[in-house]
Amino acid sequence: MRKQLILLSACLTALMVSCREWQPVFTPDYGEASASEPYALDANTVSIAELKAMYKGTPVTITDDIVIRGQIVSSDQYGQNYRMFYIEDISGGLEVKIGKSQNYNDYRLGQWVYIKCQDLTLGASYGMISLGYKSDDPSYETAYIDVQSLIDTHIFKGRIDPLPEPVEITAENMADGKNFGRRVRFRNLTYGNQVFTIVYDNGGGSTYLRNGGNFGITTWSMSAENVRRHILADRFQGKIPEAEVDAYLAGASAVNTSQYFTVPGASEPLQVRTSGYAKFADSEIPEGVLKGAKVDITGILTTYSGQYQLTLNDDSAESVRIAY
Repeated sequence: MRKQLILLSACLTALMVSCREWQPVFTPDYGEASASEPYALDANTVSIAELKAMYKGTPVTITDDIVIRGQIVSSDQYGQNYRMFYIEDISGGLEVKIGKSQNYNDYRLGQWVYIKCQDLTLGASYGMISLGYKSDDPSYETAYIDVQSLIDTHIFKGRIDPLPEPVEITAENMADGKNFGRRVRFRNLTYGNQVFTIVYDNGGGSTYLRNGGNFGITTWSMSAENVRRHILADRFQGKIPEAEVDAYLAGASAVNTSQYFTVPGASEPLQVRTSGYAKFADSEIPEGVLKGAKVDITGILTTYSGQYQLTLNDDSAESVRIAY
């Protein structure tokens, strides 16, 4: 079972750094990012919504000399949002595949960025539109902008302002594409007692669990040691002999775990998705939430094949509040 490739909803992002670095991401603070308005860009400025509207179902490389302006609303300081950041303006949000780690040192929360879009590519992954570079891999519609010279000629930093208030999301507007990539808040969620997580081995196979309750997994995600404990408890599909577990994990990539929550009035659940690299991966979901207390959660809203996912920007203790 575990040698068969599983393509399921909760594995939407590419594998993160080396599988032998399955530890919380090292995120030092190097001080204040530079903040100044860029020189006047000789291009037409369009809104994020206008840019996203150029995507018609197939990747499009932008030939017009246009600029978008947006405020950074995500951070990778806690091990989430790896090699990307999200920006928004009043028209909507957008994922930018910048291809660097520790972005929070260079691109601060609330900082305005100006992106010259000419020669960049708009693409989508299972419904989530992103801006990146032209991809040579047919499996991906966009590639990371990971060459510094390309970053320097396309992305310009502006001033740092307070973050905008999170967009309030309900059953009525959670499918609105303009909100994907935005910092949002869901209110009065209840725990769905369902979890999905998957572990990829270095041979391209996987072991996973899904449905049938939460399998005793009451943390937002799992470090390697936590995964080991659950494998030994035989909670994953495909039995891994105890003598092979350590070798299996040594060649595995960090998990992504989705904890499911019910949105009032919605037919589809919300997946709160957390990387095994997150600093709070092993943090327990508050006991009151597990027992049914209503909760407000703030994060970045994304979609994957019609399923809605929320990524926490910061420590779960800050993003998750029991509603009184």
